[in-house]
Order: sequence, then structure tokens, then C-alpha cells
Amino acid sequence: MTATAAAPYPITGIADDEYPTFVRAISRAFGESPDDDMVAHYAELEAKSTQLVARDRGRIVGTIAARDFRMSVPGAPPVACAGVTSASVQPTPR
Repeated sequence: MTATAAAPYPITGIADDEYPTFVRAISRAFGESPDDDMVAHYAELEAKSTQLVARDRGRIVGTIAARDFRMSVPGAPPVACAGVTSASVQPTPR
């Protein structure tokens, strides 16, 4: 995914080595300070989802992810849908 040029905070995907930074950004927004083992655990979970981040001068200041789910609907087979998770915004750009 490419950055959106006109956005005040460009929206991009993340590189494989950014999963720990992504997890720490989410945790910080929720007032948590996970240890390295917890970061590694959540980084592994997040690797199975699609992530987007907002950046301020290259630093992650917003996060969102979506996981693949199937949803039951009446009278039809289950349909694919996105489960949105990991939405956060750092206090600095607010």
C-alpha cells in the first residue's frame, strides 16, 4: 500500500519489522505498558490481520487492523466480512 500524499497524517501499511512498534502504539493509546513477551504475543496475532497506520514524521500515531471473519446471515451461507480491531490514536496529534 502506498501513502496518501495529501493526508496530514499519511496512511500506510506496516513492514514486518514494525509489528512490535504497532503493538506498543495500540497499548500506549489504551494506557498499557506490555512487557516484551506480551508484545511478541500480540505481534504474532496482528501478523494474521491487515493493518494500517497513520504516521507523523514517520512515527506511528494511529492504528487500525481488520481480521477475516465469516458471518452467519438468515437463509444464506456464511459470508466473508472484516472484523475491525486495534483502533487507536496517540494523544500527541489530537
